[in-house]
Amino acid sequence: MQVVRAADPLDNWHSVLSGPNAARGLAFGNGTFVSIGPDGNFLVSPDGATWVSYFSGTNVRSVDLSFQNNEFVAVGPAGILISSNGMSWQMRTSPVGFDSIAHANGVWLAKADLNVWRSIDFTNWTTVASTVGNQVVAGPSSFVVTGGPDRAVATVDGSEFQFIVSLWSVSYANGLFIGTPNDPSGLLISPGGFSWQTNSAPNNLWASRVVYGNGVYVLSSTASLSPGIMSSTNLIDWKFRLSTPQDQNYSAWSDVAYGKGVFVVVYYSQTNSIIFRSDPLGPSAVSILQQPSNRIVNFGEPVTLRVVASGTDPVQFQWLHGDQVITNATNSSYTIAHAQATDAGKYQVRVTNPLNSVLSTAVSLEVIWTRINLYAGVTIEGNPGAEYRIDYRTDLSATTNWLTLTNFVLPQSPFIWIDYESPGQMKRFYRPVLLPQ
Repeated sequence: MQVVRAADPLDNWHSVLSGPNAARGLAFGNGTFVSIGPDGNFLVSPDGATWVSYFSGTNVRSVDLSFQNNEFVAVGPAGILISSNGMSWQMRTSPVGFDSIAHANGVWLAKADLNVWRSIDFTNWTTVASTVGNQVVAGPSSFVVTGGPDRAVATVDGSEFQFIVSLWSVSYANGLFIGTPNDPSGLLISPGGFSWQTNSAPNNLWASRVVYGNGVYVLSSTASLSPGIMSSTNLIDWKFRLSTPQDQNYSAWSDVAYGKGVFVVVYYSQTNSIIFRSDPLGPSAVSILQQPSNRIVNFGEPVTLRVVASGTDPVQFQWLHGDQVITNATNSSYTIAHAQATDAGKYQVRVTNPLNSVLSTAVSLEVIWTRINLYAGVTIEGNPGAEYRIDYRTDLSATTNWLTLTNFVLPQSPFIWIDYESPGQMKRFYRPVLLPQ
């Protein structure tokens, strides 16, 4: 084992595994590191240091691996493989060989060539976009799909897409989408994927993946374009940590994952790979990287307040309205679905971990009445307590599929269901579907 000692754990990396076709890609979940091995095998490690190979049941190697919806998901020519632990895998069919997949809002989006596919049951897939799609990444409530110059898009559920900034790659870490523009001129960041801002990070950060752990962001790069692994506590000031292997057999691509207090990096090419593991990181106090901002919202419309903080887990959040604690407002974002006059006022969030507690700046929420929206609705007569699904189309042509908008239990009959998103849509047609008991 090759070891280089230094005082800072992120300057101290151990070469733990190398060899022909040994590994590609990394993911951490359920207390386990997993990497794609050769010939349908997956490499599994409890600590990033010791790795064991497990056969997936197919000899075809996957091309992408992630952990989402509480499972490891691998995609490639053989189809979709899922596992809770990286050792036992189940096969799901796919219409084509996907090379990227993501999950949010009860919806799966996958990328194949330049097409984006959508599924709500992980079985039946439909094409929802074309001429975009190098990579699809999800946050808690939205997706971003990169696609080369002027072709990156964002979407809430894969039914409608909005063109955004031009992105070469994108990651989701610590409540933020983090993108590399095609220049690349620094980094671009966005809480929801639709509105982006440039930070003052150095140029030429060709980020293949950005992950977050223990108060630190770590960036892995396409090795032929950037010098190696870098870290930052604020996404602005970056420090070089681990150089790209000089042997080009290992240095075409790289990936990084964080878990159990350590970062793990893999460099790989079509034929070779090498895995490095950092020393364990010590605890770090919480700090606020991005304060909440003042908001103005129309009466009855949704509004979200967000904070971005760093620190050793567990990091806890508690939002305050004035000096009153808001019940169940314990995430890094706080959403009011339909703003009322009583929601106006000052808001703060307290961020806490075992080492310290920090209170954000106070921001104002103003609720205004100057805008009148017309909302679409559906009147349903049925048995109270029955479950219904609301589907919609943007037109009634035979080639347009019905898409699921929501499920709900009928509270009374008759009942008017209202689509609060309708004022922002050009056109929608609806149908209620009674679900089997």
